[in-house]
Amino acid sequence: MSSSNGNGAEPQLVVVTGGRSGIGLACAERFRSEGAEVVTLDLNDPDNPVDVTDENAVQAAFTALSRPPDVLVVSAGVGGGGLIVDVPLQEWRRVMSVNLDGAFLCIQAAARMMTKAGRGAIVAVSSFNDRWPLHTFGPYCASKAGLSMLTRVAALELGAYNIRVNAVAPGSIDTPLTAMGLQIPAVAQALADRTPLAGRVGRPEEVADVVAFLASDAARWVTGETIVIDGGQLLMGEPDVAVVAGMVSVPQR
Repeated sequence: MSSSNGNGAEPQLVVVTGGRSGIGLACAERFRSEGAEVVTLDLNDPDNPVDVTDENAVQAAFTALSRPPDVLVVSAGVGGGGLIVDVPLQEWRRVMSVNLDGAFLCIQAAARMMTKAGRGAIVAVSSFNDRWPLHTFGPYCASKAGLSMLTRVAALELGAYNIRVNAVAPGSIDTPLTAMGLQIPAVAQALADRTPLAGRVGRPEEVADVVAFLASDAARWVTGETIVIDGGQLLMGEPDVAVVAGMVSVPQR
């Protein structure tokens, strides 16, 4: 990735949502290592917390930027859920609010600035659960499926302004979001057994590498794509984590 925004006068301005932990943090560190100016929008930022589900807070955060962002990385996300017959509407809305509504608000705010600049790259962090269902993950899977489609629609609408919009779809990555599950030996072993490449879960920096590529000029003819980053897990099928962990039992037919 080039550290310049193309004008050669100043470094790229990169906005990363959820940039204080996990994949978002790895992305922020990757862009900083390339010389970019990075602004993180994260509710857990002790100095400047930003709630991506709050339209006014998102608008204020983008208005405060010194110039239109060259790159937006949408990485803020939450897990959670429950069986469809049990999950409360409040829980459904919580997951959707962060993973989909928050992504929409940030993409919208960035796009409004990028269209005036006539350039930009947006990369959303979706999940391969946008296509691979799991027990108790209904809200999460649905939110990520929505985010992957939002990516395609945004690419369609923003291409005329020289703005590219892509997404990455990580498989099982060692982040705070997955830490509890990975501490269960049966789950960790099942994930390793179903990962053809190296027999392990992925690392946040391995996702950040692909995000950086999609944001760079090397991917200048790529838009509307969702790139799976899973070490080959989808080739064998992700293990049904809740079933493996004994959290739910599947009725016998």
